[in-house]
Amino acid sequence: MIVLGFHATLISYTGAGTLWPTYDTNPVCQKDWWWYLLYINNFETSDKQCMTWCWYLAADMQFYIISPLFMVPLIRWPRLGCALILACISGSCVTSFLLTYQYNLIDGFSRLEFHLDDSQNFMIQKIIDHGGLVVRYGPWSRRIPDSKPDFTEDPSCIGPVES
Repeated sequence: MIVLGFHATLISYTGAGTLWPTYDTNPVCQKDWWWYLLYINNFETSDKQCMTWCWYLAADMQFYIISPLFMVPLIRWPRLGCALILACISGSCVTSFLLTYQYNLIDGFSRLEFHLDDSQNFMIQKIIDHGGLVVRYGPWSRRIPDSKPDFTEDPSCIGPVES
């Protein structure tokens, strides 16, 4: 809440420069600050939010508030609690499917390339092709030919990974 107050009132006074006078405090912050106080800001679209990164705080608080509805039956009546959780998971999956089907939404990352232009499609394909390789097989996983790790000097040293 301190960050929200700072962002809504004082941030325009913290800088200087040629473009700084054009920056003003976000009017959404001054008008809808109470949404953040009540943790309901994730019900608003992202273009009408003051601090868009706070949606997770609201979602987390809402899950915390409804968690006793699942935890109490799970502790007192385990079968009923499990059935309730499975029913909610199934309902969530069905709801996601129906909304995706009804509004013709993108149904995942695999179909994203059909909705982008060529330059964006090129970047997504590069991330899929090369990004995955960098994450899975980084330079630290290659073994230099004819070299063996020497663990005799420092036993805490891990050394290069053998293939």
